[in-house]
Amino acid sequence: MFLAIVAALTLLSTVVVTKANFDLWLFVFIYVSPKQYTSLSQYQVCNWRNEGDVRFYGPQLAAGHQHKTDRREDRTPQATVSIMKRPDHALVANCRKPISRHCQIIGKHVHSGFRGHRNGAGFMPDNQFGRVLVGSPELLKPSFDEWAAIPVDHEMPAAAGWQADRYQNTLAAPMSVTGPGTYRAKATRTLEFQPSDEEGWLLDRVDLQDSLPIRVTASNVWTTFRNIVLCSGSPHNYLRMVEHIVALRLGLGLDNVTIKLNSGDPPLFDRSSLDMVEAAEKAGIEAQTRPVRYITVKEPVSAVGPNGSFLAFLPCTRGEMPRLKLDCCVNFPSAIGIQRVRFDVTKASFKHGSYARTNATLGMMIYCKTIGKLFADIRHLGYTRQNILIAGRTEYLSEPRMMHNGKSLEAVWHRATLDLLAAIALIDTGRFAGTVISYKAGHALDVLMIKKLYKNKLFVPVEW
Repeated sequence: MFLAIVAALTLLSTVVVTKANFDLWLFVFIYVSPKQYTSLSQYQVCNWRNEGDVRFYGPQLAAGHQHKTDRREDRTPQATVSIMKRPDHALVANCRKPISRHCQIIGKHVHSGFRGHRNGAGFMPDNQFGRVLVGSPELLKPSFDEWAAIPVDHEMPAAAGWQADRYQNTLAAPMSVTGPGTYRAKATRTLEFQPSDEEGWLLDRVDLQDSLPIRVTASNVWTTFRNIVLCSGSPHNYLRMVEHIVALRLGLGLDNVTIKLNSGDPPLFDRSSLDMVEAAEKAGIEAQTRPVRYITVKEPVSAVGPNGSFLAFLPCTRGEMPRLKLDCCVNFPSAIGIQRVRFDVTKASFKHGSYARTNATLGMMIYCKTIGKLFADIRHLGYTRQNILIAGRTEYLSEPRMMHNGKSLEAVWHRATLDLLAAIALIDTGRFAGTVISYKAGHALDVLMIKKLYKNKLFVPVEW
């Protein structure tokens, strides 16, 4: 009888935790009406089903500038499509004859995979933001409508004069951080960051003498259940909850680092990842001789998950300085509620977000302190009111941070800078440039998307 009660309570607790911590996903949608202005400069191929003339204008053309250079035409039996490239690489695409079948425009910079239909409001793409690599395309429209109606709570563009790095960076001197273990709260864990001439990030378990360092890459992801675990070679050679560490790669522009540690259990800090950021600032960041390789996606792609979640990766604009922009939104059925931030990834924005703690529901905390004690994975968990944001249904049970206009944005800043950015940091062939949009997505979809980008050979170098 006792075991039956324990099993029932365990199942109930798991359901509560799962619902309260569902993964967040992402996707993007472009709405284009026949006379609406939009830039096509970042896209590569475009499929349209047109009725009547459909014109697409770049931003300068919208201001009245008319450039008609590099004009090319693609004539089909039912339509004539003109493509005009302007000096700023934006395009004008004009279908001059009404058609009802697909008209394929293949231009150097036009977008791939859109197929649309006419409705009362204008031209609406069915397959929004290109190919859907994960999930069902039919679920995109309601998710987009929900996401598009949410206002941005905090916007943080790059400061005036900001410049992208030309050369790869490493630490100017070694640094270390120490704190209680995440999964062994009574143990002390130390991370030693060392400068490196070898490209990439390496995690060296010094307690495993026969194991090689774990390279930070999507191919070494072992699991994404509640956190990202990297593993290489022996199943003992792993590191849990790496996201709060490897996010520094893109957040601080640290391309080449070796981290030495003596356990697969990372430290958990009351100030989230801010201790590591400040330690890196104190050690200094210095440029190396190798140039930075910036990469982007060759076309917009999206991923769709359950609970109305989606992800979208969009190319950077050709000819512009490469940068990474994040538009991230969370939507929890708790005191956290709906939060959305949009920002350029710079050292300043990353340091701001690194102070945000991971969040847990009241149900999860009760589970960890009761039924969870039966399981070795939970028994020694180091979660406290100081290092975790605890959210009940209507109020926080720990003091929320990151207040902006009277509203805590701690949950969404953590999601953007320490979860999503960490997944993007698993791209080890260069620094990603472009725009990433996330709505209600989480670790599982993040990492799956990165793997799909590699599998579909969608990464291309950025020219600037």
